[in-house]
Amino acid sequence: MASSQRPRSRPVRPPARAGFTLTELLIVILIIVLISAATIPAILPAINSRRVSEGSRLLQSEFARARDAAVRANAPRGFRLLPDPIDPTRPGALTSSRLLPIEPAPDYTEGLVRKLDFTNPTAIEVSILASLSASPAYLTTAAQANQLLMVSEVKTVTQVIGKTAVDVPQPPTSWFWNIRQGDKIQLSNSGPYYTIVGPMRVVNPERFINFGSAAVYPTGPNSTNFEFLILVNGQDDDGDGFVDEMFDGVDNDGDGVVDPGFNGVDDNTKDDATIDDFTEIFLHKYSDGSNVYPGTEFEQEKFLGRDASMADAHGYTITRRPVPSEGAREVLLPTNVVIDLTTAATGKPERSRVPIDPSTGFVDVLVAPNGQVLNASPGSNQAPPVYLPFYHFWICERDGVFDPSIVPSGSGFLLPMPRGTGGDPRIDASKSYPLSLPDLKGERRLLSINTRTGVITSTAIETFYVNNPSYPYEAAEAGVKDAQP
Repeated sequence: MASSQRPRSRPVRPPARAGFTLTELLIVILIIVLISAATIPAILPAINSRRVSEGSRLLQSEFARARDAAVRANAPRGFRLLPDPIDPTRPGALTSSRLLPIEPAPDYTEGLVRKLDFTNPTAIEVSILASLSASPAYLTTAAQANQLLMVSEVKTVTQVIGKTAVDVPQPPTSWFWNIRQGDKIQLSNSGPYYTIVGPMRVVNPERFINFGSAAVYPTGPNSTNFEFLILVNGQDDDGDGFVDEMFDGVDNDGDGVVDPGFNGVDDNTKDDATIDDFTEIFLHKYSDGSNVYPGTEFEQEKFLGRDASMADAHGYTITRRPVPSEGAREVLLPTNVVIDLTTAATGKPERSRVPIDPSTGFVDVLVAPNGQVLNASPGSNQAPPVYLPFYHFWICERDGVFDPSIVPSGSGFLLPMPRGTGGDPRIDASKSYPLSLPDLKGERRLLSINTRTGVITSTAIETFYVNNPSYPYEAAEAGVKDAQP
């Protein structure tokens, strides 16, 4: 007989536990934190170095893009460095982290032009001279010797219709507030190009030519006012190696005045209260603010041949300076990476060495189809300035940018250099230089462009000498890549 007892059931076990306990998680997190704390100091410099290197490569690619575009268009193309907003904590620092493609603006040919005759001046010419300078006789002498060239618009041209002479109105030239300082003009559409340098009575960032606001000095078909241009010839007339030193963007005579007469500033304030009156061209300013005429920065222009005696109405062509390309978009450098332009405009550049427009802060790099870098600044010389055979772009972390005002005078440099710099007085306790001066830290590279050949060199910059601020640039100018690892 079968047993009526039920089989004994197995004991029920609790389900297996999934996951970790809080203690285990805390231990794992602690381990991760310890490992991160130990490795981040080594990882961050590598990341920053990569960003700076990427910034250098991006700048190289922009130069290559500009050259390719120049070849396709068979005309110059380039890019513009746009200045970053001023940092209120470092007002003396200047950086750029944005690039914009540029190209020459279309040529301008509206209206007719003639040379102003100062040998036998008309009432209009006398009026223009008197308004330009407190000493028009000084200018008349220069003009009669073909050392000064000014041209004006032609409002009417006399034509014989039937047997009657009729003054036929001509289209207005519309130069003022349209044409810019540094644009080139070819008279009669042949011969040399001259550089337009004035007038610029009202200072403006874009350097538009003007003789006052449109309300103060109206021009146009119904106005009795004439538009006129002041020209230099873009030649080294005195054979000193500088082309038009009164309009080359350089303080050639060391008096603290860059391009007197064409800079939108009243440089001879003690003599008059007029901005860019023409006598300023002949100016040399002493340290006490007094002036002497003529100064050594003035180069006597020589306008010879047909253009020097062109008194009749002629056509012309104005070749204009670069403007942003149509549909251009800004190109950004990697995060926290900038091009340090802080001392580029000084006579002792210790960071980038490039031509900066003092009015806008722009750096325009214009490339010809053959790879040569052309001068896109307002200066009169189409080729790169003799003092800039290389463009040097100092690429660094934003934290490595300093205001020059933090460096005491006499410290050897305008900006901080790495501790341990050769001959650095900051590490010599016997010297009076403060040891608390900030040191240059962070990643940095120097991208150099040979302006004659377009060859690019990227160099790490580590070695400095206190008595030779140019040392970091020497390897790049010798064509050595990464010479200072």
